[in-house]
Amino acid sequence: MQKTENITVAIRFRPCEQYKDTESYIHLDTEQNFVEIRENDKEIQRFCFDHVFNSSSTQENVFTKVAKNAIECVCQGYNATIFAYGSTSSGKTYTMFGNENTEINKGIIPRSCDILFQNINKSEEVIETNIKCSFLEIYREQIRDLLDNHKNEVGGLKLRKNNEKGVYVQGLIEKYVYNSQDILNTIKEGVSQRTTSSTALNSVSSRSHAVLTLIVSQKMSTGIETISKLHLIDLAGSENVNKSEVQGIGLSEAQTINKSLSCLGNVINSLLEKEREHIPYRESKLTYLLQDSLGGNSKTILIATASLSSLCYSETMSTLKFAKRAKQIKNLPKINKNESVSNLLQTIDILKKRISDLETKCNDSQIILQAVENTKNDTKQLVLFKTKCERLEKKITLMEDENKKTIQRNEEAKDIFKCQRELAKKTSKDLYKERLRNYTIVSELEQLKSFYNSMQEYVSNPEILQLIINRTKINKFTPIIETSDSIDEIESP
Repeated sequence: MQKTENITVAIRFRPCEQYKDTESYIHLDTEQNFVEIRENDKEIQRFCFDHVFNSSSTQENVFTKVAKNAIECVCQGYNATIFAYGSTSSGKTYTMFGNENTEINKGIIPRSCDILFQNINKSEEVIETNIKCSFLEIYREQIRDLLDNHKNEVGGLKLRKNNEKGVYVQGLIEKYVYNSQDILNTIKEGVSQRTTSSTALNSVSSRSHAVLTLIVSQKMSTGIETISKLHLIDLAGSENVNKSEVQGIGLSEAQTINKSLSCLGNVINSLLEKEREHIPYRESKLTYLLQDSLGGNSKTILIATASLSSLCYSETMSTLKFAKRAKQIKNLPKINKNESVSNLLQTIDILKKRISDLETKCNDSQIILQAVENTKNDTKQLVLFKTKCERLEKKITLMEDENKKTIQRNEEAKDIFKCQRELAKKTSKDLYKERLRNYTIVSELEQLKSFYNSMQEYVSNPEILQLIINRTKINKFTPIIETSDSIDEIESP
């Protein structure tokens, strides 16, 4: 039976520098990890989380306590998701991306990339590793590829689902990366195309959900292959339009963001309801893409960000309640092994064991045979026994040869399929060129026919013929006129 585990939830408070002369209404205990908040100056509510970070917590401290273990699990073959949730201007993007110009301000994403490659390079069991990176944004419920320099088609990219990949984005660019700097360059390329705008609360406000995905494929020395996914997500912030003072397109963006986050809350509420059969993952692109992270096969970490200012009381209270509900979700993380490879290896191990058993029996038989030969009794039985041993040895040899041929046939089939695909491509190109050449010849033939018909009309008309003769007399040259029956030469006197 698989072991379930709750989503890891951390709360991080940013300084209230943008709100001056305000008194904090929150008490934080970073040792026992709880938050107490005064409501209406009377009641005190307590919220307990896995981690609580005050405004003086460093980026390194947050990463070490919250995200480092999840990255190490990815190297073992688990799926993992780390995302930041909170109101606009609460510090989500800073927590996830940070400031790459200084080492101390690096966020969770660049630090995760460093740790990921460090752990992979340390492992002695891994003999081959491939890492693919993709970067997308969900803007106004449309999926955009941030690595596509050309604008995506109208309506955005589509979500698809199958048994092998699960939920995936059709047509999304996936780049192979070989070190942490490759990932940082990819992030820089994507961030430059991300949708942002200025509001009254934030001069550079994210107007979309950004999802960075790393797919890690590892082949072990034992022959087992693991494929794990790491989602690193910077959600757009929930927004109070009265405070942000957005209008027009900005207002439409804020409404779409709030609706998407509301769908996320509905999914969490549905997961907490007992005996609930239907979970509304499909209500939004975000929840459908991340359904494995919410109640599925993933180690999920939620970092909720909030402000200490009393002016942000309603937003902070909403964030704390959301985080409290999310903490109750149970996931079923497991190591993602390639079952087909594992089954093949098990079959080979069984065959090897059988061969070993047969060899042992053969050796025992040879010992018995030697004893029988020494006794020189019953010659007929001795000959029969030798024959059986020889047949047994031949069977063992045939089994070994057949195993090798099976592996060789599989490799040849892959090569043949590849050659067939290349030949089909070449044949298609040649056929297209031949059609284009035929079209050119037909066009030239039509032009020659038209010219021939026009010349035939001129020759059949006596007046035009006489006019041509007169002109040739003046110009003193001998033209040659073709007719349908013959070619006559007209000489000038």
